[in-house]
Amino acid sequence: MTFITVWETAVFYNSSMYSHKRIHGYADKRTINLLEVASRRLRKLNTMNGPTLEELNLLHANICQALGDPKRILILYALQEQPRHVTALAEALDMPQPTISRHLHILRQRRLVSTERHGAAVVYTLTDERIIDVLDVMRSILRDSLTQQSDMLA
Repeated sequence: MTFITVWETAVFYNSSMYSHKRIHGYADKRTINLLEVASRRLRKLNTMNGPTLEELNLLHANICQALGDPKRILILYALQEQPRHVTALAEALDMPQPTISRHLHILRQRRLVSTERHGAAVVYTLTDERIIDVLDVMRSILRDSLTQQSDMLA
């Protein structure tokens, strides 16, 4: 693992908004290579006609893998209701505190959640509420697909 500093636009690309906020953290060589390739590619793009393979690889590495465990999705939905500390999340989701902490660490690395210290307590919040909208759309697609499959069997 290597400590890196990258610009937010190299990690979270949005064609209509450019933020120049630096992000610090640890990354393995594969992630560093993906960030370098994506950064070069994104600098060349002024508008997007469709996603590039590099952008999709970056999306998969930063967002999709973070959503790859249902427990992390439950944590995101719980944080949508209100900011919480680890113990409150563990109680609300009926999961062991070490499990919650491990999943929060991954979500924090991917910048899907952020922390704020209140005295001795660390409170977790969603970094961007749009992730819940994305999850809701995916759930809607799943429901429609299951309904279609059910109709075909009836």
